[in-house]
Amino acid sequence: GFSVAAMGALESIALEKDLAHLTVAGQVFDLPSNDASLFSVGDYIVAGGATGPMAIVYHTGIPYIAGVSTVRVKASVDSVNQAFGSLTVGGLTVDYTAQLALNPGLAPRHGDVVEVSGVQPTAGGTLFVSSAGGGVAVGTAATMADRR
Repeated sequence: GFSVAAMGALESIALEKDLAHLTVAGQVFDLPSNDASLFSVGDYIVAGGATGPMAIVYHTGIPYIAGVSTVRVKASVDSVNQAFGSLTVGGLTVDYTAQLALNPGLAPRHGDVVEVSGVQPTAGGTLFVSSAGGGVAVGTAATMADRR
């Protein structure tokens, strides 16, 4: 499995020597700069990376629509604000308050691995998890790897 994965709009492409840094849902993925020409900012893509510098990135095959298209992220929690029901993973803020109605004991912590799913009303903005269930899964790197 990937240690970090994301599905969403391609937010940016930064070229640096032989590498391209692609940002998707606040997560940065590296791939050879030659491969970056296959992608454009705004593309709806899936990216994943394990330990090591190179990611796997591909198009979903459908257009991205802000506020409608599903955005998914698997990453380690950098910070949590339990008073506001939000957390950060990489450069992404996640609002999980909708999940608190279903699971009032939900309490992610710094360093936990989360899998979140929801929508972003604006590309690059806050991700609002689904209230329908399954919007947030929390575990350690080992337990999340076991889920695969």
